[in-house]
Amino acid sequence: MTESEVEKRIRSIALKASKFKIGKTGLEENQRLSGHKGYRRIIRITWAKTSAPIDRIEAKMIGKFIKWKTNDNKNTGSAGAMNPKASRYLLYIPSKGKRLMVSGLTGYTPPRKLITY
Repeated sequence: MTESEVEKRIRSIALKASKFKIGKTGLEENQRLSGHKGYRRIIRITWAKTSAPIDRIEAKMIGKFIKWKTNDNKNTGSAGAMNPKASRYLLYIPSKGKRLMVSGLTGYTPPRKLITY
């Protein structure tokens, strides 16, 4: 998945959500969602086997969407370190609002492999 594909996917979700954030994790989605009070679902954007590409793309995407009124990210850049022993790392969007339709699916979407660039 290229940077422009990631941006397009985030934009399609952000346009439909009443509130959203851009995040990353080495945890499973249900574990991570518990840390986002008030958010109803996590939508997986992409994943990688190492944390570095997810760190980079998270920082870039937060920078691109930080000025959106519906974005709950407080700062630009990456939010911090992830578990170094995770089997995979995810870029995701926790979202609020009506059931989102993304690529014809509701709620969770299948992970998409990150193609490093």
